[in-house]
Amino acid sequence: MKCRWLLTILILGMLSALGVGYYYYLELEQSMLPPSDKNKVLGTPDAFNFYNVVKPYAGEHPRFIKRPQDPFQFPILPGQTGPITPLFAGPMQYPFLCQTEESGLGQPIIDNHSGVGIPVYEVLEDGTINKDVIKGYSQDCALPTQVHYYYQLEAKGKYTKLSPEALIRAQSNLHSLPDAKHWLRIETGTINRFIYALLLPIAKEEIALDSPSSRWNNKLIYHFKGGISIGFHQGILKLKHITKDLEQSLNDGYAIAYSTGTETSNHYDIWLSEDTAMRVKKQFITRYGEPLYTVGLGGSGGAIQQYLLAQNRPGIIDAGIAQYSYPDMVTQISYALDCELFDYYFDVLDEDNEHWQDWENRERLLGLSHVQGAENKYGHFKMITDILRFKWPSAPAGASECSNGWRGPHATINNPAFNADYFQYSEDIRSRTQWSHWSNLVSFYGTDDQGWANSLFDNEGVQYGLAALKTGDINVETFISLNQHIGGWKPQSEMENEYYWHFSGQGELYQFKLWSQHNMTHNGEKNMAARTQANPGAVAAAYKSGHLFTGLLEIPIIDLRHYLDETLDIHHSWASFSTRQRIESMFGKSDQQLIWTAMKPHNPVPDALEAIDQWMMNIRENPQKSLASNRPANINDRCYDESGTLVFDGKSAWDGNWNQRPEGPCLQKYPMKSSSRLIAGDNMQSETLKCALQPVAKAIENGLYHPVDMTPYLSQLESTFPTGVCDYEQTPIGKPSTLMERLKASAQSSNVH
Repeated sequence: MKCRWLLTILILGMLSALGVGYYYYLELEQSMLPPSDKNKVLGTPDAFNFYNVVKPYAGEHPRFIKRPQDPFQFPILPGQTGPITPLFAGPMQYPFLCQTEESGLGQPIIDNHSGVGIPVYEVLEDGTINKDVIKGYSQDCALPTQVHYYYQLEAKGKYTKLSPEALIRAQSNLHSLPDAKHWLRIETGTINRFIYALLLPIAKEEIALDSPSSRWNNKLIYHFKGGISIGFHQGILKLKHITKDLEQSLNDGYAIAYSTGTETSNHYDIWLSEDTAMRVKKQFITRYGEPLYTVGLGGSGGAIQQYLLAQNRPGIIDAGIAQYSYPDMVTQISYALDCELFDYYFDVLDEDNEHWQDWENRERLLGLSHVQGAENKYGHFKMITDILRFKWPSAPAGASECSNGWRGPHATINNPAFNADYFQYSEDIRSRTQWSHWSNLVSFYGTDDQGWANSLFDNEGVQYGLAALKTGDINVETFISLNQHIGGWKPQSEMENEYYWHFSGQGELYQFKLWSQHNMTHNGEKNMAARTQANPGAVAAAYKSGHLFTGLLEIPIIDLRHYLDETLDIHHSWASFSTRQRIESMFGKSDQQLIWTAMKPHNPVPDALEAIDQWMMNIRENPQKSLASNRPANINDRCYDESGTLVFDGKSAWDGNWNQRPEGPCLQKYPMKSSSRLIAGDNMQSETLKCALQPVAKAIENGLYHPVDMTPYLSQLESTFPTGVCDYEQTPIGKPSTLMERLKASAQSSNVH
């Protein structure tokens, strides 16, 4: 009798769980369905063929290329349209999604009637759009330049757009305008197909006067923005975000320049970023005058652009505030794509190993932050899919920077079959386009002989967990098992779409896959799994094309961040020190880069702008002195607490094991984490894309595993690493020695020290 009751309760429990799961499924399905009213790219130019065979870039580094003279006649006046074709950063990428309407600027200009690009609809007399009548199509998304006026009624309040009717009244009666505290003139248009915006603080009396401003302090901030994208779209201008984020700077008199073409949530082509930034700045200068200096400001991918543009094209920015920085994108991808391989190993291939139930043990191999018991971003999806598969629901017992930060972006970066915005492109276009970071930069990284973009991910010979083995955090058996089974990523031509349900347009929710195991070389099975090898020519192209930061920096930069290492955010602090090591390798010193860190909610950007201003004005007054000599004496590496109190300011602030010095006060307060590649033996510069290899026997002989004696395991190691193991003492494969010598010579002749 008891068994019958227990069975009944169990069945009722499972049915209840299934009902709850199905309810959430319906709720999620409704909320996740792609918007039906978004414009779609319906066609591409006739000549478009994504599977052309392209050789990796082997030309000059952009540092040594003379840019062509711009034939376009600036300025672009209101009502006119800007240049469409880049000056030197071609070819243009298709398909290309216009997003002017999503930006609140109206539909783009019709440029064809052959179905290429997005449809442009009839506009009715009342200004509404009639989506039943297509008037033409736009493939290149051009917009006429417009001037808008915004006002702020009180400090810290939002900026409101002045209506066209109010602007007309103001031309004859200024007293009809609101009694506002601050006014902005904002110019918008398109340059290189991307939407640009110029924001200028003005006086009320200067409304509708197309002239320089009395409130401008003659200093320009170029606002770079971040994100992870693969191109193929114009990007959305979010003026509310810009005016909110830079409110204090605008109210202090700074002008702002911005473009969706210099936002990495739209693309990662640094040549196109440079081409666009150069033209946007030229538009500003020809409209409003030459600034005393231009300071870059922006986080994540916005910081990457500052470092790379300073390296590749001096003069676009004169100084920078690089927030939440990385040195570049390409050298972050190695450990980012390791994440999913590790997570699948921990969670599935070696799930019976209790060692991995302690998330600190995972961190000792991956380096990135792991927190036991933290909410896993995708845990609820796993529980629902478990129920829909008639399994007992379970969620991961913790979370990490990998699970909560890099899962999802890893597919965007690496999977040519995955596009989270699939619904904004026709089915035909989706099926014949490669969607990945590699395809975004295919003109640099090249393709294989079938036209598939070369990936730069490489883990051949990488000994995952090597440092943990040497410290005794894992034993030899675990080390060998991990490296035998973790595998790599399949070639681009063999990858299939992600099973991310409505995020990928693939499969039902019950088919949702938390991991991308079907794209791993082990196919989700625990067997001896092959590693991934990158094309050496593509690796060299990363250096030669200027997409990898080599340390060549000749402007003042404050590398500034909130300390996020414990919050599972991808913007970890050790990236700043990787950048510094590259600068020191190039110059022998790093006087031009300062590292500042604070705890939220304190915002140190105003302090950084003030410090940069002092530094830049010193340079203007003493151009014959070195960059280091012009740095104000009271401005050094520093850290703040959450209240804004300065914890320490001094040269020893960030000293530690990374530079073989006693630990400084700031590093003690804000300790850095690590990465899978650093734990595998790479150095802090962390620029190795493809390591040089050495035979396992030689590695043992050279003491690579000391104090662990790996001689008894020689045959197992050789079968695990048949081509050898990484030798990080050697120059990485693909790193061009001649180019590095030229860049170093340029550094030595600079005015940094």
